[in-house]
Amino acid sequence: PVAIAGSVGATAAAGLGFTWLRNRSGSLLAPMLLHWATVALVVAMYAIGWDMVELPQGPARSDAFALHKSLGMTVFLLT
Repeated sequence: PVAIAGSVGATAAAGLGFTWLRNRSGSLLAPMLLHWATVALVVAMYAIGWDMVELPQGPARSDAFALHKSLGMTVFLLT
């Protein structure tokens, strides 16, 4: 229930943000590009997250975790 409420709240906030961006820019292009950039980052996070759990302990695994976290924060700040 809490996760669902959080997802609904985040979706509503993103919708408001995209609407604001559309009204401010006067075009659909800016919110569409932001949407697809977010999708690309989420896909990259998923792929990195899927692979990083298989990596042995070491620098490569630490780098993968750091990149995964950085992309997550970028998505959080964009949406």
